[in-house]
Formats: sequence, structure tokens, C-alpha cells
Amino acid sequence: HEAIEKNIRLQRPAAARTAVHRLLANTDDVIGRSRR
Repeated sequence: HEAIEKNIRLQRPAAARTAVHRLLANTDDVIGRSRR
């Protein structure tokens, strides 16, 4: 989370978006695994 905030503060939206996307994909993976 800190890295994402840092990227946004440094105004690197592309890097921040990539980090957010990776975080969301990881969360979806964990949720999907716990449902089964």
C-alpha cells in the first residue's frame, strides 16, 4: 500500500495503476481460493 501511495505522490499514475491492478488481482485470487 505504501508503494502505491508513494507512486501517486510522485505523480506516476501508470506505476500506481499497475500496483493497484496487481493488488486487486492478488485479492481476487485469495477470495477465489477461499470460496472453493
